[in-house]
Amino acid sequence: MTRLSNLAAELARANIKISSLSTLLNISADSVRNKINGKTEFTVGEALKIQNTYFPEEEMLRLFAHEPE
Repeated sequence: MTRLSNLAAELARANIKISSLSTLLNISADSVRNKINGKTEFTVGEALKIQNTYFPEEEMLRLFAHEPE
């Protein structure tokens, strides 16, 4: 399992809540947590929506880099 540590860190720095991502992506908060924790994958469309909405200055590959736990 791989965690999206960069995304988690950027969300925390920007004080963006799981509930905000849930609303943006129209999925449950549990689904968002599963995706951040590496249990399931973000779709390309979801990743683009997160980047464009919250982190347009960040590189996609860095933001969604998979890191082993």
